[in-house]
Order: sequence, then C-alpha cells, then structure tokens
Amino acid sequence: MSDNIWYLYFFIIVIAEILAIWLLTEWSQKDETYLIILGIISYILVAIFFALLMRTIKGNKLAIVNAIWQVFGLIAVTILGIWLFNEKLHLYQWIGVVLAIVSLILLCVGEIVQD
Repeated sequence: MSDNIWYLYFFIIVIAEILAIWLLTEWSQKDETYLIILGIISYILVAIFFALLMRTIKGNKLAIVNAIWQVFGLIAVTILGIWLFNEKLHLYQWIGVVLAIVSLILLCVGEIVQD
C-alpha cells in the first residue's frame, strides 16, 4: 500500500463529516427519518476511515493530521452554512475563520519545511 494513501483517507473523512453535518442539519429542520440514518452512516464512515488513517500513519503526525482535519471541516461547514442555510457570521466569527486558515497554512508550511 502506498505511503500516501492517507491523503485519500483524509479526504474521505472530511467529505463524510461534512455530509453528516449537512444531513443532520437537514434532519433537524425537516424531521425525515432517512436523513438521520444517512447522517449516522456518514459518521460511521468517518470512524472507519479515521481508524484506517491511524493505521496508515501509525500515530505519526497525529496532532498535525487532526488539526488539519478540524480546520478543513470548519472552513467547509462555514461555507455550507452560509451557502445552504443562509447563516450570517459576525466580525469575530470571521476573524476566527481567518485565524483557522492562517493556522492551516502554518501547519502545512511546517510539514513541508520539516520534511
């Protein structure tokens, strides 16, 4: 198995988590049973692929991978909330999103410099 397969696992985790959040948000507004079932299935996929990710990286860079995952999720869910649910962010919330993006850039640059 390729050493870079963790990128695929990471991508699937982020997409599955975003899908789960969207499905559960939809369920909270529409109360359709299939939405909560699909949301739970999406979170199960997150758990499965997170386990595969941990096996692949063998705990190495766990903190970095988790931080990147959280920031990607924050950015994607923020975009989803604004786009699909017409949510509004206040100044401090926008500052938080910008700081999260800055932290993502620093984490990625730090990994490049370290390797």
